Amino acid sequence: MENAADALHMAFAMFIFVIAVSLAFATFSQAREVADVVLYYNDKTNFEEYVAETVSSNRIVGLESIIPAVRKYIHENDGYSIEIVDGNTTRYVFDITEQNENGIITESQLTKYCEEKLKEIIKKYKNDTFTEKYSETIYSGGREELSDGETIEEVNTRTKIIITYIKN
Repeated sequence: MENAADALHMAFAMFIFVIAVSLAFATFSQAREVADVVLYYNDKTNFEEYVAETVSSNRIVGLESIIPAVRKYIHENDGYSIEIVDGNTTRYVFDITEQNENGIITESQLTKYCEEKLKEIIKKYKNDTFTEKYSETIYSGGREELSDGETIEEVNTRTKIIITYIKN
């Protein structure tokens, strides 16, 4: 009789254990569902409107857009370059690799060069409009030599954005 009572106690304990485990899984599952719903409604990309790609992403700008782009280039010149093209033979290029080849190495030289060219551009194209075009090219990053003499060459690993302003 004593063994039967102990068996009933063990069966009841197992029954309570199964109920507790089921309740824990149900609670965790419900908490995960609530977290998914909250994260879905907090994510702003779920409610963004789809805009179809246009045929041409070029825009018409004036000097008010070109001057800040060139000034930004002075301080953040790695990774993008600017070209201002006139219908004639006039072409202004703000590209760090081209300017390094011309002997402009320091930031103060670059600032002086860009400010001089900006003054010319402002005088020449005061009331003109330009078509702005973006393009992206892949270029080699160069070589890096480590302290142990090993050389790492970055081949076609970096991209450069080229902003071209064509005079209308």
